Amino acid sequence: MLALIDGLPPESLLNTAIRNGTAEEVLATRSGDPSQARWSNLENLIATLIDEMRNMGWMYAQAHSETKIKRPDPVMRPGIRKHQFRVISLEDARRMDPRLRDVPDEEAQAKLDQMTRGGK
Repeated sequence: MLALIDGLPPESLLNTAIRNGTAEEVLATRSGDPSQARWSNLENLIATLIDEMRNMGWMYAQAHSETKIKRPDPVMRPGIRKHQFRVISLEDARRMDPRLRDVPDEEAQAKLDQMTRGGK
């Protein structure tokens, strides 16, 4: 019987009921695996499809615009925190990107900001 229960897909009624009964704090500590979230695989695929359609519309609009347009936010998924970008130091950026090595600090920082979200 346990083998049958373990073999149930993540979107089964039993697994969905177990996930829905799990506290938000416990869900937040999980590794971001969609099968551990409150949504089924189908719901995650639909959210991914929505994200891709939004990105395609954004790319088209950005390609035909003179100004910078904000990239659309992804659909929020339960149990997965919003992605936070890690701040990188100028020294680390210079080690990784040879274009920044022989440039004055102010210019290198401006290029780094432009390449990252800091240059929105």
